[in-house]
Amino acid sequence: MLASTQAEHGGAVIINNSTASLRHTTFTSNTAVAGGAITTYAGSILSLGPGSSITGNTAFIGGGVAAYDSQLILTACTLASNKAPATSVAPAVKFMEVLPAGLGGALFALDCSVRAAGARWLNNSADGFGGGGYLQRSAL
Repeated sequence: MLASTQAEHGGAVIINNSTASLRHTTFTSNTAVAGGAITTYAGSILSLGPGSSITGNTAFIGGGVAAYDSQLILTACTLASNKAPATSVAPAVKFMEVLPAGLGGALFALDCSVRAAGARWLNNSADGFGGGGYLQRSAL
């Protein structure tokens, strides 16, 4: 369990140009500017498998997960009660692209491939767009 951690990106974990396969792992009550629990970058592959949950995390971009140029595989996992609030805090900047706050309660994906099979999306919220998820230039 990774709980109550805080960072600018990836409140609990950053996956950068790497592969991570997580099963029976819990991320809860983490906070960040982007990716309350997890942030992925640069061709990373994140497989979140059975028994895993991302619950009660908060970030301005991707309350649960923020993914940039990555592949996400969500299988029989739970994304619940994550929040992407809109505030007066400066917007997140990634590769010179300015993004407003409040995008993707559970998931924010930019230039990504996302596969979800049996994933449960429950009670996530965003003050801007995509309470469950916000995908930009991405495939689901």
